[in-house]
Amino acid sequence: MGVAVATPAAAFNADGSRGGIPAQPETEQQKRAPRYRETEHVRAFYRTNRS
Repeated sequence: MGVAVATPAAAFNADGSRGGIPAQPETEQQKRAPRYRETEHVRAFYRTNRS
C-alpha cells in the first residue's frame, strides 16, 4: 500500500522548477503584515481537534 503526498499542482513542475515564473519579492509592507488570522474556520478547526 502506497502513501499519497499532496502538493500544489500549480506551484511547481515535476522537476521542482516553477516553469519560468519568477518569484515575487515581498514589499516592506508585506514583510511587516500580520500573517496569522484567527478566522471562524481556524476556530472551528481548534474546536474539533482538542485533546
